[in-house]
Amino acid sequence: MSEEQPLLADISYTPASLLHLFNSILSPAATKKIILLKGIYVAGKGVTYAGFFYDTLKDEATDAVVTLVVPALLRSGLTHNKTIEFYGYITKRVVLHGGRIEVHAVMTQLLQQTANTYSEKEVRTVELLQQKAELGYGDVDNFLKRRIANEEAVRVRILIGKTAIIDSDISHALESSVGFYVVAFERINLSSEAEILQALQQWNDASANDLLVLSRGGGDNLEVFNSVAVAAYCLELEPLFLTAIGHKEDNPLVQKMADKAFITPTALGQYLNRMYNETVAELQDSKARLVETITLQLGANYHKQVSNLEEKVRHLEELNGQRAGMLLSAQDMANIYRAQAEQMRVTAEQMRAQAEQVTAAAVRRRMSYWIVLVVVAVVCVLVGRGCR
Repeated sequence: MSEEQPLLADISYTPASLLHLFNSILSPAATKKIILLKGIYVAGKGVTYAGFFYDTLKDEATDAVVTLVVPALLRSGLTHNKTIEFYGYITKRVVLHGGRIEVHAVMTQLLQQTANTYSEKEVRTVELLQQKAELGYGDVDNFLKRRIANEEAVRVRILIGKTAIIDSDISHALESSVGFYVVAFERINLSSEAEILQALQQWNDASANDLLVLSRGGGDNLEVFNSVAVAAYCLELEPLFLTAIGHKEDNPLVQKMADKAFITPTALGQYLNRMYNETVAELQDSKARLVETITLQLGANYHKQVSNLEEKVRHLEELNGQRAGMLLSAQDMANIYRAQAEQMRVTAEQMRAQAEQVTAAAVRRRMSYWIVLVVVAVVCVLVGRGCR
């Protein structure tokens, strides 16, 4: 058997010659005999070329595909999206325009076809889960902390059922943070896939909504939340996407597309309230530590400067008797240094007072939210008594 000749460096190869060269080298034994093949049959456009149809054979477990060449007499017995097993042989085709060598499977005898192990919906579900894993999950916690720290209101758009009462549950769970979040409830038919899609498309605007939430209470009929179409669109949402669907046992597909999911609408409100309170507490603690640090630094710097100035005063007093005729006496210089030391002490006291004012302002702002909550609670009680 003759040895293969290596490519020569002094010969110019065109793209076409390279493709034909490698096509001639790739001659597996399978191209010379009939073999058994198996896969999912995917029908093509239905156009025949010289008595053959060019369809697709898809792997059952992966996304791998090859072109399936089917004689016209055999194609009538094939059903789209069914698993087929057949005898055939392998051919190769050079595609000059695409710069590739395609592998074709030519069917010669159909043995059997069966229903797929996985349905189209199941396959699409796996694909969506893979897409979400690649895209990643939005960091809702850090987003809220940044907005709270900057005192920027968080705009929350919540999609609920037309007759739902969970809006009051969420508002009540917000407690002291109710004055911080700008919450808007949109009532839609949560049993309609088309209406859910329409609402998601309508509010898919990060400039108007920071959080987009799909929420409902308990109950059955969760099939709409396993919709492949709804789940696929959830991957295109610009705002952070949250769900509070109200089922502990079930984990529908739409919930798996969310950046953060909650078991109940009440849990959603509690989470928002907790994030606000924890962040405010952290900020107040940080400001208190900052005041303490600044005070310590100013005190240490003040004492160091005073010590240096006193040392200069003593030095000038020693030299005072030796430097006659100086326009400015050592005593005058000492007085100047003492005045500077006193000025630094006053400045330190002023900065300490400003730091304490910052802490007091944070406490007052915190109290204002509690006052608002108490007023709302009193109004609700009075209205309730009036209704009785």
